[in-house]
Amino acid sequence: MIEQIPALVCAQCGEASIDHENAQKAYEIGEREVARGMSLEFCKFQAA
Repeated sequence: MIEQIPALVCAQCGEASIDHENAQKAYEIGEREVARGMSLEFCKFQAA
C-alpha cells in the first residue's frame, strides 16, 4: 500500500483521480517493493 499519493478531487462528485506523473511514480515504488520480495508493505509517497 502506498500512502499520501497526491490526488485531484472532483468538486462535483468527490471522486479522486491521480495524474499520470504520480501514478507512474506509485507504480515504480510498487515494482521496486515487489522486486525486493515484499507482498504487503506500507510506503509513503514522496515526489522526486
